[in-house]
Amino acid sequence: MDKGISPVVSVVLLIAIAVIAAAGVWFWVAPMLTQTQVSNTVGQYSLVLSGCSKTTGGANVSIRNVGSSTLSANSVLIVYNSAGSKVGNITLSEDLSPQELLHGEEIQNDTGDSGIISGTLYIEGTDIPKTTFTC
Repeated sequence: MDKGISPVVSVVLLIAIAVIAAAGVWFWVAPMLTQTQVSNTVGQYSLVLSGCSKTTGGANVSIRNVGSSTLSANSVLIVYNSAGSKVGNITLSEDLSPQELLHGEEIQNDTGDSGIISGTLYIEGTDIPKTTFTC
């Protein structure tokens, strides 16, 4: 008389143990994957620039934050012309919360040429995607 478990029962038990182990690993790893994806989106900014008006030293522009994070006061946005040359910068005068609009932010001309801040321009900064506007 043979004692022990039949081969069919042992295979079924091994498959059941493997499925339970895989499910356990999935429930342990899945929350970590979700947390990683969320943390990659933190600190993202998206800006819209409009209403550009020239001044003697540069220009003024309105900036709207359409992103999900607040851009802090004194943040510096670099302004480039369409050729990619730096023409100035914008230092925010106050915090810019999501969906908030700041009027009359000054583009400080770095070139000394008052006519260079015109045409198609764009800004870039830390965590800020390239944003094109016309002045």
